[in-house]
Amino acid sequence: MDIFSTQVLSKVVERLHTPPSFLLDTFFPNVQTSEKEEIFFDITDSKPRISPFVSPLLPGKVVDGGGYQTKSFKPAYVKDKRRFDANIPYKRVAGEVIGGSLSPNQRYERALATHLKDQLENLTRREEVMAAEILRTGKVVVSGDGYPAQTVDFGRDDELTKALTGSATWENSNVNPVDDLEDWAITIQDKSGVVAKTVVMDPQAWKIFRSNPIVQKYLDIRRGTNNTINIDPHIISEKAKKHAMPVRSVTSPSGFITTPTSTITAQPANSCRIRPLF
Repeated sequence: MDIFSTQVLSKVVERLHTPPSFLLDTFFPNVQTSEKEEIFFDITDSKPRISPFVSPLLPGKVVDGGGYQTKSFKPAYVKDKRRFDANIPYKRVAGEVIGGSLSPNQRYERALATHLKDQLENLTRREEVMAAEILRTGKVVVSGDGYPAQTVDFGRDDELTKALTGSATWENSNVNPVDDLEDWAITIQDKSGVVAKTVVMDPQAWKIFRSNPIVQKYLDIRRGTNNTINIDPHIISEKAKKHAMPVRSVTSPSGFITTPTSTITAQPANSCRIRPLF
């Protein structure tokens, strides 16, 4: 049997464990596939509205349904090619006992499965990097060998991308990070009508955030208020921990985030949960 045949390879891929993808699973859970060379996606331009009042004697008032833009994109291909050495079956693989315990066929099959697993993980990381770029900037740049750089712009409002510089950074004890988050959440709601619920931070951003004296007051549980913050570590999975990406500042398509590895989730009664994911 040819282990490199399409039928065999497809079955092996089906049985391999899918690598975890924090950003994709959290902010891009829906997948749409296309068999066309060119893909199309719609960008809506509508905001929440309220129904109008009219006299019982008058006809209903026409409400504009809102518009949208259709954009197209011819994506590049992802081609991760591997070279198989004819001497692989006769060399001890990593983790095998000295002297060898596997047959040549077993080593070849194991090498094949290892390469396929690595390719799946590399593909997931590529998608995670694209997701991070979209969340951070509202657009993604696709470029590669023989493929001219193409920018896919999702048309996010410029006010939804923030950069703290100088005395406005969270290292400054006079800056209130909680006020920043609330102001940004209000901007999100004004621009899109969507309520921001999640803040994601990398370890460095989380360290600066929790060290701020104003945030420290929320961490003080001795004051007897309803304002609570839970900072218990929460690891989604060991692989997610292992492959966490060092993104500096991430913003969701309709909201703000500050990078993978910690989350703040708004809760009722003036409380919130912060879950460091590292």
